[in-house]
Order: sequence, then structure tokens, then C-alpha cells
Amino acid sequence: MDKITEQKLARALGAEDTELLPYLPYLLQDLHNLGTPVKPVLDMLKKHMPNISTCRVLDLGAGKGCVGLPIAKETGAAVYLVDAIPEFIEYAKSKALETGLTNCEFKVEDITRTVQTARDFDLVLLCSVGNVFGDFTSLSTLKALKQTVKKDGYIIVEESYFAEKAFDVKCKAEYETLADWFASFKQAGVRLIAGYDEGLREGDIDFDRDNMLIQQRADELSRKYPDKKALFDGYVQSQLNECDDLERLQTSIWLLQGTEDR
Repeated sequence: MDKITEQKLARALGAEDTELLPYLPYLLQDLHNLGTPVKPVLDMLKKHMPNISTCRVLDLGAGKGCVGLPIAKETGAAVYLVDAIPEFIEYAKSKALETGLTNCEFKVEDITRTVQTARDFDLVLLCSVGNVFGDFTSLSTLKALKQTVKKDGYIIVEESYFAEKAFDVKCKAEYETLADWFASFKQAGVRLIAGYDEGLREGDIDFDRDNMLIQQRADELSRKYPDKKALFDGYVQSQLNECDDLERLQTSIWLLQGTEDR
């Protein structure tokens, strides 16, 4: 993995330092759902994509398969799961094997490279990954995703944003506004089919539990590698910072469809 890929991956997983990358699978081993609740995704697909069972689905930043595997199971679609962390993909493979899923394929790869060659999918997913494409803007993200699907293909994105400009609100990471995202929809040539935001911050993810589990694993690593305690403590703090940010933000899952030629 080259340095740029490492930096993008570290950022996507909330790590300040690429030195932490080898330890992330250990730190996150107790978390299966690394972000997006799957039920609203399934509800949107079943309602707005009646032919989903015959579709090819690309799950970018698939993590441990918490979204891609249920889609494969519940719809019968062919799902291609891609993530840069081998341990996450191996976990997803093992879960697919346990449940007898045969309509999944898996690949370890930097997703910014995947979008350069992946084409003609019916649906692409980017859930709880963040802006890792180009100049880290919503427009770059949507353009990168759109080129992976057919002309009228679908895109699902989960993203956090400010409801409006909030110059007096200080977040520890940079986020765009809802208006920025809607402007990017238009510029990228996609239209909003459906959206879901109810309870994404409050009820679907137990941040306190997740942070406690990460803290426990960080303490274990600190005992094993005392010279790296500051590194592990820094990651725990970065997760707490992200949770603080989310208290100030809105989070939505959007189903989009291409409307223009690329």
C-alpha cells in the first residue's frame, strides 16, 4: 500500500497517523456495524429498484460487510464488496460463508483505484466512508461514483453535513452543508430519488458502547506496546471527537440516480 493510499485510509477510519493502520483491525474487532444502518437502505432499494434481484451492486469501503451482505441475502443481487483492509474483507468472507451466500465477490483494494476501472454496475454504495476522492468535496465523490454505474444507474451515499452554514460551530473535521450537497447533485448529473435521516445519530448506532469497546482494545494494545500508548490514546480521542462533531451535524442516506451522460 503506497503512502497516499495509507493516508486516505487512515483519514476514512478516523486515524490521525498512518502508523496506526496495522492496529486498526485489532482496535475495531468488536464492531461489526462500522456505521450505516442497513434497514433504511434495504427499504429504499426494495421500493425504488423493483428489479434489484437482477442487479450488480458495488459496495465501496465495504468494511466487514454490514451493508453489502444483507443486501445480497435479502435481495439476491450480485454484490461486489471492496475494502482496503484485508482483515475486514476476510471477516466479510467468513460471514458470507456462514450464511451460505454465493452471490458475493470480495476484493482488497483502495476504493479510489476501484472507481478508475469499475464500470456498468446497476448500483454503487458509499456508506460511512467519507469524502476520500479527489479534492475531498461532495462533487468529486459523486463524479467518482457515477462513473462506476450505468447511464441511469443508482448511487447510495451516507453522509454527515451542516443543515445550513454554521460559522459559529467548530467541528474537529470539515463538513459541507446540505446546500453544498444538493448543488453537487445538480452539477454531477444525479437526481435525488429518496432520503432517510430519522434516528441515524440517536438510535441506530450506540456510540458510547462502540467507544467503550475501542477504549478496551486500546488499553490492551498499550499494555503490549507501552511505547505506542500515545498513538492508541490519540485514536480513542479521535473517535470521541467524531462523536462530538456528529452531535452538531445532520446525517442522511440518499438514493440517487444518474440523469445525464458523463
